[in-house]
Order: sequence, then structure tokens, then C-alpha cells
Amino acid sequence: AAPECIDLLREHGVALARVDDAHYPEFAETTADFHYLRLRRCAEDEPTGYPPDALDRWAEQAKGWASEGRDVFLYFINGAKIRAPAAAQALIQRLGSPPAASPALASGRRPAAGLRRSGGGCAP
Repeated sequence: AAPECIDLLREHGVALARVDDAHYPEFAETTADFHYLRLRRCAEDEPTGYPPDALDRWAEQAKGWASEGRDVFLYFINGAKIRAPAAAQALIQRLGSPPAASPALASGRRPAAGLRRSGGGCAP
């Protein structure tokens, strides 16, 4: 992404979507106090959608960002949608904790799923 774009996103605290996709470039710049990821490489012939080593890498990155005090919102959105739930469950197992309660649940709002810095798990 152009440096001017990155600067503008940072100025306003807007996260640049990090997209794992074979057809588009991946931008790894941190522009907000949270990370927003769209993992689009699930394969229908892979039982967990992503290969185990790839899930391990994403889990470690998410844990690292959470340890820095950042929320992580990570979605499996792709053509092999049948494998997205298995990919999410496999990632949750690697994160090592059950889904964390979200303040949005108490307010009645529907939260997005993500790694919450308060509990270190995936929010429902």
C-alpha cells in the first residue's frame, strides 16, 4: 500500500485488512490498535481448511499481537466455505483457550469473532 494510505489509516486508527489470498497482495502494516484478518486459502480437500503448519503460524501471530495488547479479528472467508468452521475450530484449539466473553454480548450487540486481549480466546 502507498505510504500516504498507511499514514492516513494510522492517523484515524483504521486497521488495514490483512488478507491471506493467492490472488491479492498481503499488507502486514499495523495501522490501528487491533488487527483485522481475512484468511481466504481454505482448501476443501484439507480437513481443517488450512494445513496444520499454516494454522500454527496464524495462531502464533495472533497470540503475539494479543500479548501486545491488541485485539485480533480473524475470519476464514473463502471459496471452500464448507471448511471454514473446521478451520476456525482448529485455530481456537491452537490458541489454547475457550471463547472469551465479549462486552458486546452483555449489551445485546452481535460481536465479531476475534482474539480478545482481555481473555486471550476467540470471541463468539
